Amino acid sequence: MVPLRYQPNAMTTLTLKNIPESLHQDLKRAAERNHRSLNREILLRLETQLREERQPAADTLAKIRDLQRRLPRVDHRLVKEFKGQGRP
Repeated sequence: MVPLRYQPNAMTTLTLKNIPESLHQDLKRAAERNHRSLNREILLRLETQLREERQPAADTLAKIRDLQRRLPRVDHRLVKEFKGQGRP
């Protein structure tokens, strides 16, 4: 039998020390607001941050350009006209 510490899918326990009280309170409030446990809130934030760091810049840029293509075009002449309506 393989000891637990060598099993690839085993969960690890992590203890954080010297967390500033204000950070702890912010995390607790966020967890309550998001209807999560404090542990789940911290895990989700860590996972999200690390996932964002691993995403290549080219992928992010491609997503931004795709979003831009799907957004409606703005006619700035109309915007200027609408802004001026009803003003002296």
